[in-house]
Amino acid sequence: MKNYEEKIKRFIDELVEDYNSADLIKNMLVIDPFKENDQPRFFQIGRRIELPKKFFSDTDKVGTKDIADDLIKVLNGGEKLFIVEQIREKVKKVITTPQFSYEDLISAANQVDEPTDLFIPLSKACWQELHNLQYNKQIIFEQGELQLLIKQKPIKIHWSNTYAPFKNIYIINRKKIKIIQKKFKNTQLPNGLTIPEHYPKLNKDESEIMVYFGEAKNSENFDIYFRVVVSELILEENTAACKIELLNEEENKLD
Repeated sequence: MKNYEEKIKRFIDELVEDYNSADLIKNMLVIDPFKENDQPRFFQIGRRIELPKKFFSDTDKVGTKDIADDLIKVLNGGEKLFIVEQIREKVKKVITTPQFSYEDLISAANQVDEPTDLFIPLSKACWQELHNLQYNKQIIFEQGELQLLIKQKPIKIHWSNTYAPFKNIYIINRKKIKIIQKKFKNTQLPNGLTIPEHYPKLNKDESEIMVYFGEAKNSENFDIYFRVVVSELILEENTAACKIELLNEEENKLD
């Protein structure tokens, strides 16, 4: 492990840096500190992979920044899908439509107290409608982000993607949705992961993203598990979110 330790620690620093800048949960939702008597359901978001040990060798000249960037994209997609799935499970206000339109967005936005974010599937119907809105100057770019204008107030747009596929539309007020996030010091080793005793501690107690290196069955690889641990979403009131159910969305998928 000594031949890999320095580069592994640098790789974890890169993951933490990328996560802190791209973390959807921390940058979007209201985070409550974890307390030992907290009783909500907790979930882990992340992935388990194997990577060749040679990537982390002191003698290998290949950088790990690109690997860290790709893993955070996966984690960010997992967080987006988790948020959408939790809202789908808990949302009280639902609008159904056979053919998506800007009027549906207005109707849904009226159901949400000061809407801030829009989650929308990347389909032909949705893409075409938002393209038309951009032509009519109801879509703007603000600080490098695509935003929808409703009543002249910007709403940040989040498209579905390979890492976060979803079929319906959700409008939320991020300030009315809470979540509890555990830190490394609040968690135990994931089930099924074996870390040799001689491996050093790689995570800081206050870290929100946790990275574990273990021995893979293939002795030339590391068994790597990266994750965050969060609670179910807590919607403060019924006006925190609204769902637009797209009845014909299956017919409108992009190829």
